[in-house]
Amino acid sequence: MSKFWKIGFSTLVVLILVLSLFGACTSEETTPATVTTTATTTATVTSPPTTITATPITPPPAKAKYIFYFIGDGFGIAERNAAEIYLYSLGYSTTDYSELDKVQLTMSQFPAQGMSTTYSTDSAITDSAAAGTALACGQKTADGVVAMDPGMTVEYKTIAEVAHEAGMKVGIVTSVSLDHATPACFYAHNPSRKDYYGLSMDLVESGFEFFGGGGFSYPAGKAGDQPSVFDVAAANGYTVVDNTADFHSLAPGVGKVIAINQRLIIEDGVCPALPYEIDRQEGELTLADYTAKAIELLDNPDGFFMMVEGGEIDWLCHYNDAASAILQVIAFDKAIDEAVAFYEQHPDETLIVMACDHECGGMTIGYRGTYYDSFFDKIQYQTASTYTFTQRLAEYKAANPEGFTLQDLYPLIEEIYGLEVGTDSDLALQDWEIEMLEFAFPFSMMSLGQRMGDPTCQRLWYAFDPIGVECTHILNQKAGIGWTSHVHTGIPTPVSAIGVGADLFTGYYDNIEIPVKILSIAGLSFN
Repeated sequence: MSKFWKIGFSTLVVLILVLSLFGACTSEETTPATVTTTATTTATVTSPPTTITATPITPPPAKAKYIFYFIGDGFGIAERNAAEIYLYSLGYSTTDYSELDKVQLTMSQFPAQGMSTTYSTDSAITDSAAAGTALACGQKTADGVVAMDPGMTVEYKTIAEVAHEAGMKVGIVTSVSLDHATPACFYAHNPSRKDYYGLSMDLVESGFEFFGGGGFSYPAGKAGDQPSVFDVAAANGYTVVDNTADFHSLAPGVGKVIAINQRLIIEDGVCPALPYEIDRQEGELTLADYTAKAIELLDNPDGFFMMVEGGEIDWLCHYNDAASAILQVIAFDKAIDEAVAFYEQHPDETLIVMACDHECGGMTIGYRGTYYDSFFDKIQYQTASTYTFTQRLAEYKAANPEGFTLQDLYPLIEEIYGLEVGTDSDLALQDWEIEMLEFAFPFSMMSLGQRMGDPTCQRLWYAFDPIGVECTHILNQKAGIGWTSHVHTGIPTPVSAIGVGADLFTGYYDNIEIPVKILSIAGLSFN
């Protein structure tokens, strides 16, 4: 990655601010200032900040023919930085951080770095459907709505549809189900993100050339009495593959493809997705594999548009599972590596943009119990996701219907989280940590329905297994990682870009500007 600027994300932001201030102080122009500061002499001042009119987008002279649009779902600057600190702690040190900038994700090395706001029309904290609509359509909408207006009467044109109508091939890749909110916002129009069958039917009617990743929630409708999505896909000329061998056999000229992972995990009975990276078995496909295959099949003289979603970062941050989420971020970055390899062959015709729909979990670098220290190397001892722990716990419950104690679970807790009982290691459970597990244990023995109706469960663990969440919290806290929520947060999220027109993505702006900028660089527009 020596071709990229070796400047970290935070350094870029500081440089931008410093240069901006320098320019303001040394300018000899006499035009009136466009920004005025708000008085701060008392705590009761409530005057709003000055409104600035954005400069119209001026596209670059060259046009992007190959467009990669990466979306990190639930991905914020803390998750990004955490992945880099984790890699540094394994390869360098957990006490000397003087060379932390030696370890940067590929996206952090992109020359253009910015930040975007993420709110929806009805909340400062967006859901994935509203955020996906903003990122796909350049329009705001309400939470839960897919590529339509907040009143759910007007369909918004998506960036993928614009590209397709202009003659570009289109690929949609995701680590979660193909009918999930974010990918759906690029091919579907629906009042509800939960209409999985309706979304899947829009997918097979889209005509887009490549879909890859997870499966469909209700391929024959929720009641199983509707026309099969797979039959309609075949009738519309799609080749459907659902195993690794057939996936690797796909070659240019095959036509339109729907590639579904051979092994899928299912959360809450819907949304079949790729196994989490921490749980992935040898030889199973990765998001990078799907990205590489999409490039192979879409490459053509007329160009392509590809959206690649790292969707499971969000799911793991809902769990507050730092170890698993960090590995998912690294897997997402490896998918970006595939795009960079293509970019290096077509530097004057390619644009790569990495954006995020929202942050999830309120992850932060730091925990009050570790003060200013970080010990991210400790999370390497977690061997499986909290999702897998929950599955194993359910199996244990079924095998022991007469009941069991927290002590009976200690071997499973140690196996998955590395947390030990009765030792003096850094991962030994302390008395207060055992008390946390003892408090959570009876709630963990409840059914999911009981927990969903219990205010204590909702407040402390949301819909997740209390023991699993407490274990991941204990391990995270030992590492120096904190969380504030089990749902999304409203903070701005990072944007990174390289290639033709990448400089348009520096600065601070709203997420609806991102697809508008991308289309302008391709010589296209929503109008």
